[in-house]
Amino acid sequence: MDRSDKMENSPWVCHVCGYTSAATESKACDLCYRVTCSLHLRSASLYNEKNGLYETAAVCISCAADNAKKMQ
Repeated sequence: MDRSDKMENSPWVCHVCGYTSAATESKACDLCYRVTCSLHLRSASLYNEKNGLYETAAVCISCAADNAKKMQ
């Protein structure tokens, strides 16, 4: 049985802008877990209620906008 170590290149779609790629690696938002292109993903400090510390997370602009509305 011949096994290849190559992974299948599956296309992914950014949930914010619809960008599609099979050549680049997808990234996911740490809040909504949806796939997002690097253009729409930002580092943000999020408060962790369990340990009382702020942690760095990758957050899509959709979740960032939703959180900003909740804070007002």
